[in-house]
Amino acid sequence: MKQLSVLIKPAGAACNMACGYCFYHDVANHRKDFAGVMTYEVMELVIARAFACVDDEGSIHFAFQGGEPTLAGLPFFISFIKRVKEKQHKQQIRYSLQTNGLLLDEAWALFLKQHDVLTGISLDGYESLHEHMRKDAQGEKTYWRVLRAYELLQRHGVKVNILSVVHEESVAHVKALYHFFIQHKMEYVQLIPCLPDLTKKHRYLSAQGFARFYIEMFHLWHQGISKGHPLHIGLFDDLYLMCMDSLPLTCGRLGRCAFQYVIEADGTIYPCDFYALPQFACGTLATHSLTSARQCERAEQFLKQELPKQCQTCSYLNFCRGGCKRKRDIYLEETIGYCGYREFLVHVLPIVLADISYEIECK
Repeated sequence: MKQLSVLIKPAGAACNMACGYCFYHDVANHRKDFAGVMTYEVMELVIARAFACVDDEGSIHFAFQGGEPTLAGLPFFISFIKRVKEKQHKQQIRYSLQTNGLLLDEAWALFLKQHDVLTGISLDGYESLHEHMRKDAQGEKTYWRVLRAYELLQRHGVKVNILSVVHEESVAHVKALYHFFIQHKMEYVQLIPCLPDLTKKHRYLSAQGFARFYIEMFHLWHQGISKGHPLHIGLFDDLYLMCMDSLPLTCGRLGRCAFQYVIEADGTIYPCDFYALPQFACGTLATHSLTSARQCERAEQFLKQELPKQCQTCSYLNFCRGGCKRKRDIYLEETIGYCGYREFLVHVLPIVLADISYEIECK
């Protein structure tokens, strides 16, 4: 294998926040969860299994998520990188960390900068919007603590992305959210539509709300680019790439599921962060190589994808490729034949294609 990306949960589903919409807390509630931080024995297995399936001149991306991964403690991460360096030959190694930022301090910032760790900070926008869903485990507000963590990383020159979850409250305040990003010079932003829970009883974003939010944000973003505001938003960047026959950067827009090599704190291997459930477990690091986990029957079943009938006949299929099958629960309402993603594309695709045509003519 030339390239490998491993998504590691060093503290499992444990978190020092209690966000009202947390999909991973919902996932963990549907399984007999492992309580505790990843042991050093499991850490050794993660590293060994990763190097075992990558060519000597290949590349490995170690991504850390949660729950809240920093609950594993800075010494865990220091040891992890030390062991990777001891195993590394000619392989290229990249690291990323997605965090709520509450535990970040000077020592963390120095570590993240030293090892060039791309760090995602979860921040839903300006104060009242962020506090709408993102309280800590004691029910206390978190906005200022998270913003200070972001500013700390910026001062130390750490590469920082912002991850904001989009829900109905966001839909009502798109303009204010956009200007918040610009005001704080946040150049790389992922706007993630909020998933319903696994029972689909609780929806935090309607299909219509999905369309309204991304259409309005696109127009603000597009106008801002022309005024010299360099804001990268994953969905929009990917759409331009796809219209130029390039691969999108985000899983879920490839037209198929990819095996994500999600590794829980106890060493269990799952095919996807959204499906870290018992029925999708593909073995453990103690018994399976990453290659054998990817080739197991459960993995093959998971990766099989049948598009909904509405998608199969949609004239915009080439531009969304069906999207992520878990996120379809947000924007696709088959009972009424409505798709928020399609409505988004109807509005913005002519602008995207015109931009690309203009760029080609200017060359």
